[in-house]
Amino acid sequence: MLSVSECSEPSPAPSVGSPRPEVGSLPEGKMKNYEGRSYHRVPSEAKTNDYRDMRVKNNLACREWRQKRKRLDAAKDEKIKELEAKVLELEKRIAYLKGQLDGPKK
Repeated sequence: MLSVSECSEPSPAPSVGSPRPEVGSLPEGKMKNYEGRSYHRVPSEAKTNDYRDMRVKNNLACREWRQKRKRLDAAKDEKIKELEAKVLELEKRIAYLKGQLDGPKK
């Protein structure tokens, strides 16, 4: 439990008429310039064209990637088939050689 001497006085409430500018206090049509950044308005048509170009490039890149992935998957499947055929051939050879080592069965 806190004693009366440990309690600090409450901070005073901020004054109602403080000279702090409000968020919407800039005059109409003016933008706040941040240091190092100049503000210029980009026409919506230019934004639309930029966005369209970006989408077209992205779609093209995705299409190329899907085609490349398809080729890589096909090559991988072909390699798997080749390796499975080699394994089968080696298993047959092993079985044949084991039969020769064991000799003819009577």
